[in-house]
Amino acid sequence: MVMRTNQEKLGTMLDKVSRIEKTAGKLSTALGLSRTFVPVLEEAAGLAMSDLASSVVTEFTSLAGIMERHYALRDGYSQQVAESLFEITLHRFSGNALPKTEVGIVLAIADRWRL
Repeated sequence: MVMRTNQEKLGTMLDKVSRIEKTAGKLSTALGLSRTFVPVLEEAAGLAMSDLASSVVTEFTSLAGIMERHYALRDGYSQQVAESLFEITLHRFSGNALPKTEVGIVLAIADRWRL
């Protein structure tokens, strides 16, 4: 099954995640992020939006990000990766709430940046 985004021109969710990965990598270099964050950023960017394919998030969209963090921890990803996955969704559903980690900020910007 290929998940489509709201806008047909933007392609599939895989296309979107690929854009996030590419943009996040460029942003981390441009911002001079510490090399210790790069593996976390790459791992989190590759998992971004993965919870959207779950039945829980399809049924209860307000759980987007919350479930992504839960699934990441359950599947053995680090706390940093799990928190970053939560933060990428935070800016969409929490009004003025901004990510608190460097990786979360980069992912949130990459998610919004349309390349």
